[in-house]
Amino acid sequence: MTKIKAPKRPWGHSWRSSSIFNIVSIITALFAETFVHGFVVPILPYILEKRNNVDPADTQQLTYLVLSAYGAAAVASGPVIEQLTDRIKSRKIILVLGLGVALIGTATLATSTNGRTLQAVGSTTAQVVGHATLNDMIEPKNMGMVLGLVNTFISVGAFSGPAVAGFMLEYVGYWATWSTVLAVLVLDIVLKILMIEKPKKNNEPARVFDEESRVTSAQPEGENENSALLGGTPAKSYTSIKGVSDIQTGAMSMLSFYRIILTQPMVIIGLVSYMTRSSLMASFNTTLPTHVRDAFGWGSFPAGMMFVGLQAPAIVLNPLFGWIRNRTGNQLLSGVGFILLAPLLWLLGEVDQKWFPWSGSEDMTKVVYVVVIICIGCVQTLPASVGATEITSIIENLESQLPGIFGSGGGHSRGHALSNGSFNVGQLVGPLLSGVLADNLGYDRMNSTLCAICFVTSILAICFREKK
Repeated sequence: MTKIKAPKRPWGHSWRSSSIFNIVSIITALFAETFVHGFVVPILPYILEKRNNVDPADTQQLTYLVLSAYGAAAVASGPVIEQLTDRIKSRKIILVLGLGVALIGTATLATSTNGRTLQAVGSTTAQVVGHATLNDMIEPKNMGMVLGLVNTFISVGAFSGPAVAGFMLEYVGYWATWSTVLAVLVLDIVLKILMIEKPKKNNEPARVFDEESRVTSAQPEGENENSALLGGTPAKSYTSIKGVSDIQTGAMSMLSFYRIILTQPMVIIGLVSYMTRSSLMASFNTTLPTHVRDAFGWGSFPAGMMFVGLQAPAIVLNPLFGWIRNRTGNQLLSGVGFILLAPLLWLLGEVDQKWFPWSGSEDMTKVVYVVVIICIGCVQTLPASVGATEITSIIENLESQLPGIFGSGGGHSRGHALSNGSFNVGQLVGPLLSGVLADNLGYDRMNSTLCAICFVTSILAICFREKK
């Protein structure tokens, strides 16, 4: 008898297919996405004025047009990406292609202002495919710990991108600045190519949960972007939702999926809150660099450091707020966060007005402005986890009761695309709203409008929260 040889494994199979390497590879993709997203913000005025000869008076208008193009492209590409993610067997291929598009867009942006759309497509791919891949690889009991680590790296990317860009432009030079972000993307693509995908975890067989086990299974450890919206709230029996009992396993259409998910009031409130917070983040990207340049004469590096003040507090405060959230409910904490953001945003717009006691000193005005920015960075962490959390909970419950209801690819990528879509709508609305207001009414009235929006969102989050 001829001896059948076992197929030769590829080089480095043991470590390339390990869970640790796969998770690290996905985390670097999500880090690169936020790093690239914020990288251009503090240096965009330089690109417009110095390299494209734009009149400084028109910089604010062009800034919000460039940044809103990112949101528009992300909103348009999101549904297509999530459908491909659920249908194509190899998510690694989608990730590599998405990062390649982001690389091309970044290189284009370095030479003009036309690459932001391609960056948006690559960023959306990393978000949707990255989170869906993590859901495939990680057991529910370990999800809280891993996603806590993921959120930390996302926060680091969010503030290190603007800080690195501002520093390098001011002290190293234009092309050296762009070489940094291009190197991050190339390294990320190499890691994805090396990664050997692990088989998807099998869906657990259908089972009946009692109330205690439902509460336990719905609450991952710690605070993260995928922990349940309402800590301590018993999971519902989703087979009671209209239309679910009539759906055959694996036959749920896209329309049925969204009809079921969007009939949940807490999902709607969570998505609105997520969109509002995204709009606030986008408004800072749009108006802060130009404002601090005109008001204080600050260049790209001080402007970049303002984003450190906005994002860095999340790393320290996330564990504390996560502990509180698991005991009070996410919607209550989000409502409190928006209430606290409202007066801070108003003060940010009025900080240089002459009737304040510190207005006589320009240095003190700058100090107060920085302090308010840091306070906003601390408070905006409160409504941070209001996106995919309830959607994930619904999907997990439906899959446990009706295995295969979302098909072989599962429904996580569609769920993440929905929450990511609300974030991207905020990235579209935020630059347009803040840019138009700042350009036509002034920075102070723009912040007053954002203050009012936060107040209304806080009322919705608190009044319509599900009672425990």
